[in-house]
Amino acid sequence: MTFRALIEGTQAAIIVKTGDDEYSMAYLQYDGSTVGDELKKFQGKDALKLVSKSGEIRGIDNGKIEFYDSRILLKTGLNSNQVIKEANAFSNYAYYYDGKEWYKTSQKIKSLDHMKPM
Repeated sequence: MTFRALIEGTQAAIIVKTGDDEYSMAYLQYDGSTVGDELKKFQGKDALKLVSKSGEIRGIDNGKIEFYDSRILLKTGLNSNQVIKEANAFSNYAYYYDGKEWYKTSQKIKSLDHMKPM
């Protein structure tokens, strides 16, 4: 898969709610500050594609996800406290999909409920 030139190496956590107080999270390596429009293309069950495979995403372009094959940073089955701790450990940005809507923050996450809608 060939992607457009990636603009910046700004990391982001992509969090998807998978059950009652259960979340999966993938790490996005590039363009974390500008990936919001791409993430909006992943609605409903399609959002689960983002937290599959290796879990570490090089980039997303035109609704296509490029995963790294040898880097594994997928976290599954986390509760809200665990996913917040993991996301805050390495990400400059965080995106959260609750099954209906996408949310974003460029600050440390205090609560998933307090993130701003995109």
